[in-house]
Amino acid sequence: MLNNANKYQEYAVRIRRQLHMYPEVGYDIDNTIKFIAGELDKLNVKYYKNIGIASLVAVIKGQKDSPVIGFRADVDALDIEEKNEISYKSKVSGKMHACGHDVHGAILLTLIKYLIDEKVVINGTLKFVFQAAEEGPHAGGELVCLDPIMDDVDVFYAFHVNPSIDAGKIGLKFGEFNASCDDFVIKMIGRSGHAAYPHLAIDPIQMAVEVYNLIQNMKNRELDQTEKSVISICVLESGKAFNIIPDYAYMKGTVRTYSKEIKAKIKQCMTEIVSSIATLHGGSYELDYRDGVIPTINTPEVCDFLKGVIIETIGSDNYIEMNNVSMGVDDFAYYVDKAKGAMMCLGTRNEDKDCIYPLHNSKFNVDEDVFIIGVEVYLQAILKYLQ
Repeated sequence: MLNNANKYQEYAVRIRRQLHMYPEVGYDIDNTIKFIAGELDKLNVKYYKNIGIASLVAVIKGQKDSPVIGFRADVDALDIEEKNEISYKSKVSGKMHACGHDVHGAILLTLIKYLIDEKVVINGTLKFVFQAAEEGPHAGGELVCLDPIMDDVDVFYAFHVNPSIDAGKIGLKFGEFNASCDDFVIKMIGRSGHAAYPHLAIDPIQMAVEVYNLIQNMKNRELDQTEKSVISICVLESGKAFNIIPDYAYMKGTVRTYSKEIKAKIKQCMTEIVSSIATLHGGSYELDYRDGVIPTINTPEVCDFLKGVIIETIGSDNYIEMNNVSMGVDDFAYYVDKAKGAMMCLGTRNEDKDCIYPLHNSKFNVDEDVFIIGVEVYLQAILKYLQ
């Protein structure tokens, strides 16, 4: 157990609520970083700002320079209007911490405060990343990992809150954890004309519908069924008038997978489909396929280490070994691609407290009693790794 656990639990709640009330999005998180820096100043902890554009990295050097442990807490929010009626409801219209990043930041700040206030002996160096833009517009984690300040980190740890896991439990997935994420925009170009004389036009909507059907059928007929992949077209827009065949139709969508080979196959097949349909109808096309965040692959040996830490800290009854992969995305992928590491899932579900809504929901909330559990697991991981 932590010394003075109630003190640090109260601190974590206060920090989380402050972050929750004043959410900021993307790289525009100046006030969030200013608040975090202010807390670090009170503790006389050294930090570096503007890492990867807008992130902050705090550093605690112990009795030795190495090993070096890195911790990642994303602290950006989402463009969502909060619908919770709580005392610490978002005060920023149209923005909300609906993915738990306020929790991640609060746990990491509380860990730092505990290490300093309790004068914990550290036989190495600790680096704490308070990261911008995990939710986009570009993967903030990738830019952080390109900075030389990350080059000497031996292992990375992170938590992500999980509203599908009961509060007080921690889940861990060995290996494949989050998928890659690519986006695409397809423009089918036809020739406009009067709806009464379709034979004089080239209908881009017809082309778009055929492309849609063939892309959606790609999963069943072109891809290895044993591989994990998702292709979703989420936007189809064209035309404005009821009696005019338009010039073009747009489609936008996303591709999720864990396999570089499947990703390449999807990209190739999509190009062939769009090209052939355009040729068949005498039209043309534009395809913008954007490679996105890489998959998050937890390092098995780090998972094995953390499994032992979790069980020792909160008991085997509160440890969950996760078997299902997620098609969600997290740019923690770049940290575990740069060095070994793993992300843990901190359960926050509590029906009695109405903490039942999924991530990115306007009524998402967490059981705050679990914050101190995250701090303690982090602390035990430090002590065990650096012993």
